[in-house]
Amino acid sequence: MGGWQGLVYTAEQQARLGVDEMGNKLAKEAPVAKAGSQALPAITPQYAAALLTSEKLLSDMCRKYFRKYDANKDGFLESDEVGSLCQDLHSGLGMSLTDEEIAKSMEPFSPGQKAGLSEEDFSTWFAQLLKDTVKAQVSEKKEETKEPSGSQ
Repeated sequence: MGGWQGLVYTAEQQARLGVDEMGNKLAKEAPVAKAGSQALPAITPQYAAALLTSEKLLSDMCRKYFRKYDANKDGFLESDEVGSLCQDLHSGLGMSLTDEEIAKSMEPFSPGQKAGLSEEDFSTWFAQLLKDTVKAQVSEKKEETKEPSGSQ
């Protein structure tokens, strides 16, 4: 009987090369975990709703997201870092936000200051963003299920 040897990619190689354990290319939208780090779960509308019902779960998720997207590790999310977070978050939810919408959502937290979010403000902003997203998803689904007026 013949023999064969199977090889798999390490976590570091997967992150560096953008492949799964078997070497298959990952889709661009899928975030690749860095070696030694734990990947954040994709946030679906159902998961967002669950996060909003648990203060502890939401707090833990906020801390993880803040650390992940604070690229320069200065304890402050600049507008481009917040933009990256929103892009990733909303792609999982099937939505998109414009730069203007993102900037407007941050205004209450940084009036007259450099645009961005401190770690203290991030959890409040993130919870509101999730609430607005879930609300928009629910409204969108209601619109899809309505029958056109004039149909019998």
